[in-house]
Amino acid sequence: MSEPLPPGARLIDHVLHQYRHDGSREALVSPEKRLSYGDLAQAVDTAATALRRAGLRPGARVAFLGAPGPAFLVSELATHAANGVWLGLNPRYKGPELAHVLADAQPS
Repeated sequence: MSEPLPPGARLIDHVLHQYRHDGSREALVSPEKRLSYGDLAQAVDTAATALRRAGLRPGARVAFLGAPGPAFLVSELATHAANGVWLGLNPRYKGPELAHVLADAQPS
């Protein structure tokens, strides 16, 4: 039995905890892709590294516009792993709605 995570653990902490416990278990199943916790942890690490190299600073906001799916989840987890704040944008938003949300949130 693995140690429980502390109160206030982030979603990425749960994913990494599961990866360390049993990285071969399935973490994500979609019509396009199946990822184990190990695969997901690697994808998140790669994306988080890219965000940091692109200049993401702790607390900075990252906006993602796309349909729910593997890239959606990886971008959210990677942003949290890089200590950023993730903002998912609805692909059904029209131009003025997107402009309003982006102006209000001011993502990096």
